[in-house]
Amino acid sequence: MNIFTEINSAYYKAAEAVLSLQTEQGEPVTEKKITELIAKHAFKDSGLFIPEKLIPKGDKPSDWGLLKADNAVNGGFVSVLRHKPRQFLTAIQKSWLRAKLSDPKMRLFLDDEQIAELSDFLKDIGPLYDDKLFRRFDIFSDGDNFLDPDYRKIFGLLLAALENKQYITVEYLSGKGGNANVSIVPIAVEYSAKNDKFRIHAVKQTGSGIVMNVGRIVSAELTNETAQSLPTADEYFSRRRCSAPAVVEIKPERNGLERFMLEFASYEKESALDPETGMCRAKIWYDKNDETELLIMLLSFGPVIEIISPKALRQQAAQRALRQYELFFPEGGNNGE
Repeated sequence: MNIFTEINSAYYKAAEAVLSLQTEQGEPVTEKKITELIAKHAFKDSGLFIPEKLIPKGDKPSDWGLLKADNAVNGGFVSVLRHKPRQFLTAIQKSWLRAKLSDPKMRLFLDDEQIAELSDFLKDIGPLYDDKLFRRFDIFSDGDNFLDPDYRKIFGLLLAALENKQYITVEYLSGKGGNANVSIVPIAVEYSAKNDKFRIHAVKQTGSGIVMNVGRIVSAELTNETAQSLPTADEYFSRRRCSAPAVVEIKPERNGLERFMLEFASYEKESALDPETGMCRAKIWYDKNDETELLIMLLSFGPVIEIISPKALRQQAAQRALRQYELFFPEGGNNGE
């Protein structure tokens, strides 16, 4: 069952932007502008074929029949539509949105008025699923309280600072239990499904990076100062990227490969499957500061996964496995019993 159909794809959005240009800004739709809009709303290679579909050749209509020559502007085009095109939602998409409204995390990105407006819009739509049907057994029980008013306020200020590249002064609980104050510019917001917590990646005024759990922030206040030079999210995370990927082998047991791909869906990785043995070898690139979290995730697969390299990561896994064995068999020693 496809929840999201092609009517909301990048190609449709690119065509919508082109057809809406003259309506919104009164500009002539030139071939150069069409190419710019397609590059902005679609994919890198979309400029190779979408303009050919949109732009008419001479007196002939375009393949899609959406533009015609503008007689008032040399080299310009106008939409054949009378009104601005607009996207719409299918019934199943509305049902999915209705279900998502029950997710407490939605309250972090929408205010109460927006939530009420959406709820009223979807009042006659049944939810696609009931969240109570899901039993999450592999996450920590001390996740953030996303419905807490103070948490929502702080989260909103962090989002505003991120969007405007604005410094924000935060007071947070340090790892030693004391309070600390720091002025930061957020770079990215990250959610950990395993910890059920949000954390903020930011840059301090000194230029150094910092990562903090949103739940540890006691208070936040926006400043009037904006960052003059700030790395993009991609640049920031590339600096934190491991120099060598973790290489693991996944055995064809207990749906190991399917579970691995699901668990590490958010990670950058490469994989190669041996069709004869069913073994899969995968390379995983990760944030150096999250190595312990990665290790715990890998160890949760038990004998289904073997860590091949780096050597240091493999040794850490062996040490953790040995400590776990000693906890279960304190008198067993290392005699293999």
